[in-house]
Amino acid sequence: MSGTQNSLAERLVSVPLRETSGSRSSNRFDFQENWALCHILELHESGNDYVVILDFHDDVVVLDSVTDPSAILFYQIKTKQSGNWKCSDLTYRKKGKSGPLPSILGKLYSNYALFPDDTAGLKFISNAGLNSKLATGGSSEAVHHIRVEHLDVKEQQKIRTKLIDECGDNVQSACEPLLSIERTSLSLGDHTNHALGRLTAFLDSQSDLHTQNSAAFYRTLKGEISRLAKSEEDVSEFGDLCKFKAITRERFSELLETVRKEQPEPDWPTMLHQQLISEGRPFADSTGVSVAAGQFVFHRVNPEHVVVVRTYDAVSKHAETLDIPDSTLWEAIEYVRNACSEDLEDVTSIHGINYARALTGVVIYEKHALPYTNSLAEDTDS
Repeated sequence: MSGTQNSLAERLVSVPLRETSGSRSSNRFDFQENWALCHILELHESGNDYVVILDFHDDVVVLDSVTDPSAILFYQIKTKQSGNWKCSDLTYRKKGKSGPLPSILGKLYSNYALFPDDTAGLKFISNAGLNSKLATGGSSEAVHHIRVEHLDVKEQQKIRTKLIDECGDNVQSACEPLLSIERTSLSLGDHTNHALGRLTAFLDSQSDLHTQNSAAFYRTLKGEISRLAKSEEDVSEFGDLCKFKAITRERFSELLETVRKEQPEPDWPTMLHQQLISEGRPFADSTGVSVAAGQFVFHRVNPEHVVVVRTYDAVSKHAETLDIPDSTLWEAIEYVRNACSEDLEDVTSIHGINYARALTGVVIYEKHALPYTNSLAEDTDS
C-alpha cells in the first residue's frame, strides 16, 4: 500500500487499540454485523472506493481509500430494547473493575483525539432514536440523523461538560460538528430479514446477478463480516489490516463474482412439491413438506436459528455415509430421516415432522446426485 511517512494508513495500525470487544455473543453483535452488511452495500453503490474495518478501534471504521486513505469515519453501534436514548445515556459511564468505563460519546471522542486531522465523522448508530430538545425548539424523537451541534445549547453544554470530566480539559470543540446520532431502519427483532431484503434489492439492481442466490450470498457475506470482526490476527501493516479485518471494494467485488458464477438457488418448496406429487404422494404430504421447506430456507440463513443450522450440518455429514435408495424422493427422505432420527430430534420437536422431511429433502438434493434429481432439474428448466 502506498502512503507518505506517518500517513493515516500507517498511524491506523501503529496507534494502540483502546480495548478489545470481549465476548461476541447475543443479538447485539448480529445486529452490528447486519448493519455493516447494509452499509457495505450502500458504499458499493456509491461507486467510490472504501475500506470497511470491523471491530478495530471501534465497532465499524470506514476509510475513503485502500491505496492512500485521507478520511476516516468511526461508528459506535448499540441496540436498545425499548424507548429512545437520552443525552445522559450517551455520556453515562458504567462502573468497571478499575474505575468508570468510557461512555458512548467518550469512546467516539477518543477516536477523534487519536486522529484529529483525518476524522470525517463520529457516528452513534442505533435502532432507537434520541429524545432531546433541539436548538430550533422542537424534539429530536422523529429525526433520524442529528448532529450534536443541532441540539439545544443547554444539552450541548451538558455533553461538553461530561466529555471534559471524562476525557480531560483538552476536549476540542472542533469535534462537535462531527458527532452525530443516527437511527437506522434496521429493526431489532427482524434485522436479519431486513438485511436479506436489502441484499436482494441490491442484487436485483445488478442486471447480471441472480436474486435467487440472495440467501446463499447473504450467508457468505455475513459469514465473512463475522469472521473478520472476530479475527485476532496480529496487524502491524496497513495491508494486514485490509486482509484480516476489512472488506474493501475489491474484496466485495470478488465476493460478487461468486454469485455471477453460481447457478440460481433452487426454489426448494416448488421442487419438493412437484417431485412428491409426480410420485403420487397425497396432496397433504407434498403440501406439508413444501410449506415447511419455505420455512427452512429462511431459518437456515438466520443466525438466531442455531438449532436448524446445526441440524442441517449434522444431517449433511451423516447422509454422506448412507447408501440412499434412488427409487423415489419420498423413500429417500424417509430412509435418511429415520437413519438421522437423533440428529433431527430437536427440529422435529420444535417444527414438526414435515419440517424434518423438508430439511432432509434439501440435503438429498444438495449433497447427492440421484436420478430423480437430474430429471426434475430438466423439468423445471423447460
